[in-house]
Amino acid sequence: EKAPSKKPAAAKTAVTAVAKSDFTLQAGEVSAYDALTARDTEEKAAFEKRETKKREAAAAKADAEAKADAEKAAKYEEFKAKAGEREAAAAEKAAAAEKAKAEKAAAAKAAAAEKAKADAAAKAERDAAAAEKAKAAEKAKAERDAAAAEKAKAAAAAKADKAAASAEKAKADAAAKAERDAAAAEKAKAA
Repeated sequence: EKAPSKKPAAAKTAVTAVAKSDFTLQAGEVSAYDALTARDTEEKAAFEKRETKKREAAAAKADAEAKADAEKAAKYEEFKAKAGEREAAAAEKAAAAEKAKAEKAAAAKAAAAEKAKADAAAKAERDAAAAEKAKAAEKAKAERDAAAAEKAKAAAAAKADKAAASAEKAKADAAAKAERDAAAAEKAKAA
């Protein structure tokens, strides 16, 4: 943009003013030209000042916008970082929960295995005790049976002895009777 120039109008006024004064036309023209140049310079300076102000305002605005953008970006980065932290914390928490769950499951499995082992050992002991008891009962029965058989054998032997003794006595009695009978017969014969 160029400063609007008012040179022709200003010159006209200046020349008219000079023509009415006591100065020479030349002197008036020079004076008018100086005045015009001064005004032009002032206008240029004012224009420059306005432009500078505009530029400064634009620069300030751009600065403010850049600052706002930077702040926005920083805030976004912070938000992103916080979100990342939250995600990491959540992931860590989930991992810890998973680990705890796995440990709990492993502990439960180990406890179950230990219990099964203990139960099996207890059952084996009970079975062994039962087998021992059955063996002892079997042995006791065998001993009782053997004792009963021994007793029966002894009783049978005693009965046989008794029968033999009875037979011996009967035989002796019969022999004595026969002798008595023979003696009686002899006696009768002699008489």
